[in-house]
Amino acid sequence: MSNYRKAFTLIELLVVIAIIGLLMALLLPAIQRVREASNRMRCQNNLKQIGIAFHNYHNDFNLLPPGFYENLGWSVFILPYIEQQALYRQYNIDQLPRQQPGIDNSTYIDYNSNPYNQMGLVLMPLYQCPSSPVKRSQATFEAVSGQQPFTIHYYGNQGPKGTNPVSGAAYRVTSGNHGGFAQQGVIGRDYQLNISEIIDGTSNTLMVGEISKNWTNGYRAWQRGRQRSDNNACAKNVANPINSTGYNGSNNFNDISFSSMHVGGTNFVMGDVSIRFLRSTVTMQVYLSLASRDGEEPFSNTD
Repeated sequence: MSNYRKAFTLIELLVVIAIIGLLMALLLPAIQRVREASNRMRCQNNLKQIGIAFHNYHNDFNLLPPGFYENLGWSVFILPYIEQQALYRQYNIDQLPRQQPGIDNSTYIDYNSNPYNQMGLVLMPLYQCPSSPVKRSQATFEAVSGQQPFTIHYYGNQGPKGTNPVSGAAYRVTSGNHGGFAQQGVIGRDYQLNISEIIDGTSNTLMVGEISKNWTNGYRAWQRGRQRSDNNACAKNVANPINSTGYNGSNNFNDISFSSMHVGGTNFVMGDVSIRFLRSTVTMQVYLSLASRDGEEPFSNTD
């Protein structure tokens, strides 16, 4: 009896390799889609938890968190409501003249001075979209002992810029060299709202949205509030379409577009803590209406 065993021929081996390659080519996009779907859900959950923290803050102070007061953003003021009480206490916020809410801006904590700049080296997963390639500040002047602080991918809705489709009047916006500050949103400069002031309805008004694309020199430390006297590093105006590349950090800092690495749009948490994925194709009329808390613009939830 012969012990001869037939081996694979070169052609058969190449066929097997080709089949494996074809299967991998078919499977990899599916795996990537599953991973992105998971990341999108995690991002939405982050926004959900932020929205809940905003409402818990409101329960205590009868106001939503401040957009920012001097150099600290809302991301600091909600720390006790996202199980970060120990980190919050390190800011010594209670030492400020009027405490929360309505902190006196004549005295402020400089987030970028020792020991407060050390807080930026604490990774805050809740503040970052897992799909984003940018995890740290892009501002070299924020470096701490040679390390860039971690950044944040979620920004308050400061309000719309443009024309109200109902009244025909321009939305209220302050003057400024970097786009000014819209005045009809939910999270803005030096003001805090009671939920009752969201006249258009909490389910119809954007509260916090996502900016997680890699835009030019735009990301700052997660705890930062004011960029300069007329820049806002924790809330943005709704002035340009979602995922617009017209404003990418090099001009009109306050008008940076809400954007994401998710296909087709970006995530927002509404004033009632519901999550909405707004597509890049949403009309500016609907988008501006959603950004306004008191414009009384009509639209349907199917828009």
